[in-house]
Amino acid sequence: MNTRITVAVLALCAVSDLAAVPLLIGSDDAPVGLGLAVGVLGVLTLVAAVGVARGSRWARPLAIGTRSVDALAAIPAFGSATGAETAAAVVTVVLS
Repeated sequence: MNTRITVAVLALCAVSDLAAVPLLIGSDDAPVGLGLAVGVLGVLTLVAAVGVARGSRWARPLAIGTRSVDALAAIPAFGSATGAETAAAVVTVVLS
């Protein structure tokens, strides 16, 4: 895969994760720890994107790890009652 596309998708996933943090932390339905975990995944994904852009050997395993955890964590949302949560989960899994 083209490195620029990989970096762009990783950056998009990182921004998406980081944008979800305030929503998760402010939600009555989600524990604060979940929001913090998503924030850590977002930061690590951003670090991986920078590493991939620089050609660092450690970056691809980090990217695969963070995206795998994020995709697995999105699976329970497929059974969610709202269409918005299900759509967000689908996008997360596809991009990851």
